[in-house]
Amino acid sequence: MLVLRGQSLREGGPPYALWHTAVRRLVLAAPLDDLEAGLLAAVASGLERLLDRPIPAISIDAPTFQKQLSVTLTALFRRQRQPVLLLLEDLQWAPPESLALLAELAAAAAHLPLLILGAYRDDEAPDLPRRLGGLPVLKIGRLQAAEISQLCLAMLGEAGYSPALLAYLQKESEGNAFFLVELVRALAEAAGQLDQIGQAALTPGLLPGGARQIVQQRLSRLSAADRALLRQAAVIGREVDTRLLRVLSPAVDLPGWLNRCAETAVLDVQEDRWRFAHDKLRDGLLADLAAAERQPLHRQAAQAIETIYPADPHYATALAFHWRMADEPERERPYALQAAEQALTGSAYLEAMSLLQRALQLSLPPDELAFIHRKMGRCLFSVGDYAAAETHLQQSLDLYTQLADAAGMARALFYLSNVAHALGEYARSKEYGRRSLTLARQVDDPPGIARALSSLGAAEYRLGENDEVLRHHRQSLEMAAQMDDRWLMARCLNSLGNVHYQLGHYEEAVPCYHAALELGKTLNNRRGISMALNNLALIAERQEDYQTARQYHQESLRLKREIGDRAGISISLTNLGVIAFATGDFAESAVYMREGLDICREIGDTYGVALCLNNLADVETELGRYEVARPLYREALAVSLGIETLPLVMTVFTSAVPLFIRQQQYETALTLIGFAQAHPTTDGYDQERLAKFLAEIRAIIGDEGEGALANGCMLTLTQAQALV
Repeated sequence: MLVLRGQSLREGGPPYALWHTAVRRLVLAAPLDDLEAGLLAAVASGLERLLDRPIPAISIDAPTFQKQLSVTLTALFRRQRQPVLLLLEDLQWAPPESLALLAELAAAAAHLPLLILGAYRDDEAPDLPRRLGGLPVLKIGRLQAAEISQLCLAMLGEAGYSPALLAYLQKESEGNAFFLVELVRALAEAAGQLDQIGQAALTPGLLPGGARQIVQQRLSRLSAADRALLRQAAVIGREVDTRLLRVLSPAVDLPGWLNRCAETAVLDVQEDRWRFAHDKLRDGLLADLAAAERQPLHRQAAQAIETIYPADPHYATALAFHWRMADEPERERPYALQAAEQALTGSAYLEAMSLLQRALQLSLPPDELAFIHRKMGRCLFSVGDYAAAETHLQQSLDLYTQLADAAGMARALFYLSNVAHALGEYARSKEYGRRSLTLARQVDDPPGIARALSSLGAAEYRLGENDEVLRHHRQSLEMAAQMDDRWLMARCLNSLGNVHYQLGHYEEAVPCYHAALELGKTLNNRRGISMALNNLALIAERQEDYQTARQYHQESLRLKREIGDRAGISISLTNLGVIAFATGDFAESAVYMREGLDICREIGDTYGVALCLNNLADVETELGRYEVARPLYREALAVSLGIETLPLVMTVFTSAVPLFIRQQQYETALTLIGFAQAHPTTDGYDQERLAKFLAEIRAIIGDEGEGALANGCMLTLTQAQALV
């Protein structure tokens, strides 16, 4: 078995640092073409020398690079001729780009001879398993007596072990593995050698200062000059970037310094990559730095990064951090915005929000402040916090209005249209879209025009205005294609596919969804990919291919959990509930529906609430609990009527028909069938369901109910609602 270790950085750093060591080892055992080598050279430095061949430079945009790198890394593991164990430490500090690669690799690991074990601090990154697609977690607490005993035997052997030593170590370390090792090290120094520890006197409080005392003991063996450079290295990160240290201290004998730090067990090295032997050592160094000492060290670190890695976007997060710690907000600001934009592009919404929140604390001109509020609104929208998103977007709109910036106003209105749409306020969403379109046309902003047309079409889709929907989505798609705006193209394709799906034109919807999926993969747009997968699952479901539908929905759900898209999560849960319902597993269906309903209520997704209520009513009807089902249908109708989404209203009426058939209330059932069949917003799928229910009733009572069917065609919405 091949055992590989990853690496990580803290407070920024190269985005793919986690993979450097593993990639350098893997490329020695697998052939690479020029493109693969060029991609991997950006992850692991020195590949030309390692492979003894020139590697041509590659030039592709960041989203495409990320996706191609993911494919290449997975292929590299697949080509290994022996099983691989990949050990990754300190994942709580890994950059989002590295975590995105890990999520992709973990998803493929089931089909590879690969086992991945990652360690992280759950107090610093509680949502990490979700961001990695819901990987299984084994929580490791402090060591207990039996485990301390095993560790002692492994370190000391039988000769150095005693019950007294075990009790001493347990009391002094309190089960902290790091303290255990350090106590054994200190006892060995006091006793003279490891096998004499059990016979030596066991002094209580040997390390009274905990981690701080350990750090001081280690550092006391180094000269003042060596300690000064070590503090600078600690400020930069756990990984020791020797290129930066050479710039910061050109007169220092760096190899000699590294060796001295290794001899004192402060630093260690793996495949020419130096780092602190344990992060508690680095934490201890940082804790001893006063604020006045930290500022110049962070300033020097930022200046060195700008010198060694000029204009490298991968260091934007690190530079924003260092300039912030140096208390230089003017120099921090551009890097914070750049890092936030990168995080947003990669669907890392929580990280982007953290960076934007920091930017909002800086002194900003109105145009930049409007921009940041707009970006913050977009992030909050993407994680389902619609109220906060609307607040930021309204602030953005107000600022753009004060600046008389019509293009900015159009952008803010576009996102406000999206928020209103998510809240089920389709008339308001349409009005925002109309205003956005007017402003974008006023300043001749083609991207703005295309976006506004898309938001208009989305609102009209929910309002059942199908003629306008198709026209606006087609216009938007055409403009996006002319501008080669692939992000907008993917959105338009998904939306256009939805209209065809609603109309029952599946043969036209499928190509739209597949094209959107491929664009999403090319752009590494996880949100777009998840939407396309969800929509393809709906097609498979309508075609009764439930296995394929379930696979699509599960993959879509994994991506949505990874990026924190709560609205999307609720949609996937609801759709998985629909599949469970269709395959007869009503209990499982109810679990999915209720979880989806809870999320929709939390985030204010009114459309989702109505849909989940309707689906839960379907489940209760099949279980024969009619007294529970009927109030659910009534509530679903009230909610959907409240947001004026007539296609969903017709779906609820259609779904309620079996309730009356099961109770042999055929006249009511036929009246509802007649009403829904005659309504212009009833979609093709619901028309098929209504025809099936009608045939079921006619098989029981013949033509007796034709009058009720005809009466249904004459009902108003209010009259039909009263029947349910």
